[in-house]
Amino acid sequence: MIQNPIVVQVVQQPVESTTVADVLVGAIGLTGMLILVAALLGGLFGGLLIGLKLLRRRLNMEAPESDVIRLLGSDQGQTTSANESPVV
Repeated sequence: MIQNPIVVQVVQQPVESTTVADVLVGAIGLTGMLILVAALLGGLFGGLLIGLKLLRRRLNMEAPESDVIRLLGSDQGQTTSANESPVV
């Protein structure tokens, strides 16, 4: 008695294709995460600098010396180095 062979066809799972919408959602998600991290770190460092300034004021400590001199007068935003003569 001869039996007929059993033939099995293996069907591969369909591959999900990546659409433009998938790429856009991923890019927007990544950008949003980076903005959130940047905002959190900026707030953290800003709060740290403000806290340091308040602590110095409370302990009557002066800020370290700087080589930048701010000119007071008509041009308040103009700065010059200590080695340079002020621009009049």
